Order: sequence, then structure tokens, then C-alpha cells
Amino acid sequence: MSDKALVTGSPARVGEVAAALEEAGYSVLRVPEGDDVVAALDGIESGSLDCYVQLPKETTVDAPSLIGRVQQFLSAGLLARFDQAAAIVPYLAKDGCAVFVAGNLPGAATPDDRCARIDLLRVLARAVLSECEGSDVRAVVVATDRSPAEIADIARRRGDQAGRKAAEVAALPGELNYADWQREYLSLTSEE
Repeated sequence: MSDKALVTGSPARVGEVAAALEEAGYSVLRVPEGDDVVAALDGIESGSLDCYVQLPKETTVDAPSLIGRVQQFLSAGLLARFDQAAAIVPYLAKDGCAVFVAGNLPGAATPDDRCARIDLLRVLARAVLSECEGSDVRAVVVATDRSPAEIADIARRRGDQAGRKAAEVAALPGELNYADWQREYLSLTSEE
């Protein structure tokens, strides 16, 4: 019996990552954005998902003000990822893994803070771990530029310590100077 995985996010990326997970031996449920995650989980037994990969979705920001666009980006993009994770956590196996792939981008005409976006995903990963306290669930945040095969490998390894640290370092902004990079790197914590 193969491990079960759930992949959510933008349709193009869901297909690519799901194919890589299937190649790694998973039976994959694909739920591209626009589909109802709760309905897709109907019939799946609680605690039976070995892996959950949450890819970013495409968000439209078209409010007339900058503040409005930032609010749209956060509520429809990053913060919506929290709602989706909350719906899926009860389905994670006791030794499951949640992989949160960075990448929600606000658009060229909207202010951006890449570090803040990654930090919000880290908060989500830690919230999942706290929600699953007493189990061996793992959660990891990975950079958007990871290939589908790399994401599948991280999922297969359940975001093991080396993989989790490498993924967190990869998510650090490349434009940081050494002192800022060192501060960011040293602030990364392990849940183990």
C-alpha cells in the first residue's frame, strides 16, 4: 500500500509536484486552487495522509490603493493558506509531513517584504507542529525555486533535520548582506 499525499496550490504546479510525488511512490490527491479542499477530503479517513504539500496559489491584487492591494494579497494568498492547513491537519498521519512551498508574490505594483512572507509560512509550519503536539508530524518551509523532484524528496524524507535546515536556508533572501544573512540563519530554530 503506497503512502497518501495531498497537493494543493496553483494548477500548473500541482500537476508537476503531484507527478514527482507519484514517481517517489505516493498515491496523490490533487486539489488545484479553485477546487474545494474540504469536499476533496470527503471519504478520506482522518489521520491517513502521509504528506501534505501546500504550494502557493495565484492571487489577484487589483484594489485601487497600495494598502488595499497588500490587504488583498495577504488575505487571499498567505493568510488563506492558514485556513487550508487547518482543514487538512486532522487528516495528517501521526508521522506525516507538511511541506509549505513559498512563492505567493504580491505583484509588481504592490509593496513586498520577502522575509515577512517567509516568516508567515514559518509561523504556519510551527502552528501545524503545535496543533499536532504529541505526534511525530513534521513541517517544513521550502523556497519557491525548488523543483518538483526536490519537493518530492523533501516530502519523502519528511523534512528531516538536514533537509529542513537546508530548505530554511534556501528560503533566505539572496540579496541580504552577510551580517543580515547570519542573523537570519542563526534565528532558524529546530523543532527537535
